[in-house]
Amino acid sequence: MDDLLRVLQELQKSTNKFIKLLKDYQKIRSEPIDNVYILEKKIQLIENAQPEKYDEDLKKTLQQWIAGEKQEIIGFKDEFRIKFGQELSAHFQAVGKKIKGQYPIIRVGFYSLKIDFQFGLVTMYYGPEIEKVKTKILLHPEVVFNTVKEFDDKLRSHKRTAVEIYETLHKAYKREIVLKNRDFGDKMLIMEVLNDFVLLQQSGKFFADPQKDHFRECSRV
Repeated sequence: MDDLLRVLQELQKSTNKFIKLLKDYQKIRSEPIDNVYILEKKIQLIENAQPEKYDEDLKKTLQQWIAGEKQEIIGFKDEFRIKFGQELSAHFQAVGKKIKGQYPIIRVGFYSLKIDFQFGLVTMYYGPEIEKVKTKILLHPEVVFNTVKEFDDKLRSHKRTAVEIYETLHKAYKREIVLKNRDFGDKMLIMEVLNDFVLLQQSGKFFADPQKDHFRECSRV
């Protein structure tokens, strides 16, 4: 009797968890195109969580349903590709910017976006695909647009003039020339002077007490 109760309780527990997964899936299934990557993850969870003690007919029914859903998700992904491009383009057009290029790499202004339709993620670069700004951005038109816009707005919101930036960069260059015993006027990669450039922007407070709170951030971009 005790063994029977234990088996039934285990079955009930696993069934309740499985039912919850199915209900969660059902909620987002109402808007399959927008939620296609979430659906894909959820259906995988459902497949992995099938209770082992179900009878063979029920298992077969579940497997057929899961296979059908997976096939439909493939179609939803194709529709999503079209909708994503249209909506992202509309977002940028609204602020006077145009998307160029073709998947998987598209460009908008100074930025490149590498689109991964397999995993539903985007990688953002400043310029070509070298200087990464942000990775694992959710593949959603509004999320991608806001990520680019927020970074661009922050980049443009600095209070220093172009002349001030140039003068600091010039000082950093001269310091590196001396440290490396090179001739003034020699070509030097911008990254070679980055450390000096950052240090020259720090306040006296930082050098007196070099804590993170006193450090002025300066992105590579």
